[in-house]
Amino acid sequence: MLKGLRIQLLGPVQLFAGDRPVPIGGTGARGLLAILALSPNRVVALDDLIDALWHHDPPPTARTIVHGNVSQLRRALRSVDAPAARIDTAAPGYRLTVDPLLVDVHRARALFERAEAAPLGERAALLAEAWALWQGPELGGVPVRAPELAELRIAVHGARVDADLALGRHEELITELTTIVRDDPRRERTVGQLMRALYYSGRRADALEVYREAARVTSEKLGLDPGPDLRALHSHVLHDDLAPVVSAIDVTRVVPRQLPPAVPMLAGRAADLAWLDGAGAVGVITGPPGIGKSALAVSWAHRAASRFPDGVLFAALRGFDAPVPVAEVLARFLLGLGVPAAEVPEPEGERLALYRSLACGRRMLVVLDDARSAEQVRPLLPPGPGSVAVVTSRARLDGLTVSHGARVRALEPLARRDSVRLIADVAGGAFAEYHSRVAGLCGDLPLALRIAGARLAAGPAWTVPEFVAELASERTRLVALDVDDAGVRATLDVSVRGLPDEVAAMFRALGAFPGPTAGPFVAAALCGVQVA
Repeated sequence: MLKGLRIQLLGPVQLFAGDRPVPIGGTGARGLLAILALSPNRVVALDDLIDALWHHDPPPTARTIVHGNVSQLRRALRSVDAPAARIDTAAPGYRLTVDPLLVDVHRARALFERAEAAPLGERAALLAEAWALWQGPELGGVPVRAPELAELRIAVHGARVDADLALGRHEELITELTTIVRDDPRRERTVGQLMRALYYSGRRADALEVYREAARVTSEKLGLDPGPDLRALHSHVLHDDLAPVVSAIDVTRVVPRQLPPAVPMLAGRAADLAWLDGAGAVGVITGPPGIGKSALAVSWAHRAASRFPDGVLFAALRGFDAPVPVAEVLARFLLGLGVPAAEVPEPEGERLALYRSLACGRRMLVVLDDARSAEQVRPLLPPGPGSVAVVTSRARLDGLTVSHGARVRALEPLARRDSVRLIADVAGGAFAEYHSRVAGLCGDLPLALRIAGARLAAGPAWTVPEFVAELASERTRLVALDVDDAGVRATLDVSVRGLPDEVAAMFRALGAFPGPTAGPFVAAALCGVQVA
C-alpha cells in the first residue's frame, strides 16, 4: 500500500497526500477522478466517461476535454511522487491503477464486510471507523451520479447504530438519531433505532411519540401504515416489554452441539457418506420415507463435526407432518448460539438478522431434517462461506439447487447383503435362517429392517414363523412393522396425508391393482380420468 496518498469520494472529491490536499483542477478533472476511482484497476470506456460527466448531452469537444483532464490528473499524481497510483491509457478508455483501500469508498466497504463477521465490540469499532470516512455528501462538487454510495452510507450507519445499541450506548445516540428522523421520518429503521434508544434511556413516552409522528407523516405523504417490524416494535414499547437488542455476552465463545444420537450401525451407506464429504455448501438427501435419510445425515454429521469448530445446529422440521415455523427454529438456533431466552427478538425478521449476524464468519454445520420445501429451508441456511448445511427431505427441493447451488443425492434401498447385515446386527444373530427372506419382505428399507430385527431379537422362537407370515401377507405387513409411533405405517401415513385428493385417489387405486405394472391407460381407466 502506498502510504500518504488517498482519494476522497465520501465528501468533496479530493486527492490527498497525507493530510495535504493536492490541487487537481476544476469540476471536470475532479469528476473524472471520481469515475475512475469508483472502478479502480478497471478500464472505463471513453464513451462511458463522457456520458457520466455530461449525462448524454456532451459538448462537441468532450473528448478533447477528457484528454486534457487526464493529463492534468497525471501531473497531479506525479507531483506527489505516487508511482503506484497512475492513470493508464487502455482501449477503449482509461484505467486508474491504485490500491482500492486508498479510495475511501472501497475502504468503507471493506470495513463494513469485516464487521459483519466480527464480535460485537470489534464490530462496533470497525463500523465507527467506516462511518468516520464520510466528510459530507458523496461526490461533492462534481456532476457524477452514484446512488449506490447513498445506499452504502445508510447501511453503514444503520449497522453502526445497531452495534452501539447492543453495547448499551443508548443516550449517546439520541441526539444523532433525532436529527436524522426529524429530517426524514420515513426511514423506518432509524425511527426504530431512535425508539429503542429512548426506551432504554427511560424515555418510553418519547419513544411512543416518535412512532406517532412517523406514522402520521407516512400516512399523510404516502397513504401507508408503518411496516410490520416498526408496528411490532411499537407494540412492545406500548406494553413495556421490549427486550434488549442483542445479548451483551460474548456469544462467540458458545459452541453449540445439537445433534441427536446416531444409529449404532449404518449399513451399506459408504458411497453416500463419501458423497456428503464432497457435497459442498448445501447438500440435499432425498428419498421415500423409511429409506434412512435422517440416520445418514446424523451419522455423517457426528463424523464430520470436528471440521466445524464453531458448532453444529440441528432442527427437526417435520415438514410433512406438522411443519415447525421458521421463527421457532430460529429461536432454538439463537438459544444454541448463546443468546439468553429473554433476549431472543420477537419479530421473525429480527431473529433472522441476529442469526445471520452471529453465524456469519463462523465455520458451522447446520442439519435440517425432514424439510417440506425450499422456502422452509432458505432462512435457516448458514451465511458464512466456511459453513455447510445438510438437508433431508422426501421432496427433491430443486429450488435450493437454483438459489444456492445445492447438490442432491437420492437414496436407494440397501443392497440385499447390507440389509441382511443390518438385521443381523439388530437381532444379535438370532434366527439367521430368516434374515434374507425378511430383508426382501421389508423392501430393503432401513426403517423396516430395524423394526424387523428388533422383532426377531425380542420374540420367542415359536412366534418367529408367525411374524414372518405376517410380513409375507400384504394385508398384515404394516401391522407386523408397527412399533409405537415409529412404525412404517405411521411414517407412510404422513406422506399419504400430504397428497392432494386426486393424487391420493390414484395412489389407492394403483395399490389395489393386481398386476405388476400399470401404464397411463390402465391408471386412467382405474380412476375414470383422461389419459393426458
